[in-house]
Amino acid sequence: MPTDPSIFFPSEELSRYAADVPHQKLIWPTFSQKKLSVYLRRDDIAYEHYPGNKWYKLFYNLKAVIQSGQKTVLSFGGAYSNHIHALAAMGKQYGLNTVGVIRGYPPRVLSPTLQDAREWGMELFFLGHDDYRKKNLSQFSELLRKQYGDYYCLPEGGDNLLGTKGCQAIAHGISEYFTGEYTICCALGTGTTFAGIVSAIPEQVKCLGFSVLKGEDTLTEQVSQRLQDMGSLSREWHINNDYHHGGYAKTTPELLTFMQAIEEANSLSLESVKLESMKLEPMKLEPVYSAKMLWGIDQLAQQNYWPEGSTIIAVHGGGLQGRRGFTL
Repeated sequence: MPTDPSIFFPSEELSRYAADVPHQKLIWPTFSQKKLSVYLRRDDIAYEHYPGNKWYKLFYNLKAVIQSGQKTVLSFGGAYSNHIHALAAMGKQYGLNTVGVIRGYPPRVLSPTLQDAREWGMELFFLGHDDYRKKNLSQFSELLRKQYGDYYCLPEGGDNLLGTKGCQAIAHGISEYFTGEYTICCALGTGTTFAGIVSAIPEQVKCLGFSVLKGEDTLTEQVSQRLQDMGSLSREWHINNDYHHGGYAKTTPELLTFMQAIEEANSLSLESVKLESMKLEPMKLEPVYSAKMLWGIDQLAQQNYWPEGSTIIAVHGGGLQGRRGFTL
């Protein structure tokens, strides 16, 4: 008989956690000049090994894994994947076997991310970039099942309806402390987190996403389809594609300089809507998602995108373990 997933994943735990996340008010010249109140939702200081949006994305997915009776869960990602890192940690915690199909050939030295994953018991299966593009083909699934037996497959990044459902808790958590009109901002890779937030916001709230991908905009269509699949009510949202700094996992000297400056400006600023339940550590960002989001907010603020007096909540998606892939 499958284990009752409510033992490990009581639904109220996700809501309770989301409501307890603090929101740090940011100090930055542009925000002061434009009379904007900008808060950073500090999901990055959550669970030690799977902070940020990964807890939300994996919550219902791993509940489904346990409900299915499967003992092995397999997923995909790169050498610095936050998703792979979090899945390995949660798999160890909940007694699941984990397999990570990793994009690229086996390196001489594993990345810190993959070292952690292997230490937590994850089996690593490396796949060249050309073959990785074919990972969803049925013959590839047959190959993996011959090697690892039957398994529960999670899409890369936790990008599915269950992942989206989990991310609704972020919007619910924000609405515990902010009322009236405000804008929620979020960085996008797959759009899962953003779609979850949009599907759960109050009617008067707006959502603005910042794509970290370079090239033709495909995320708008993906998010629209996901919202349709969720049966979501129509809300006001938009995805900005102008501040990716070269694309996924790419960066620029300007972005790194900005990231360091805004971190320093807020290292001693611990003003928060809620402090009692969680220690508010000095703010840290990473250049793949959160720094690009705040850069975009700053650039739009300089262009008077928001009226004076506006309130903006920027969602920190975590991913700080990925900083180890950059020279910072």
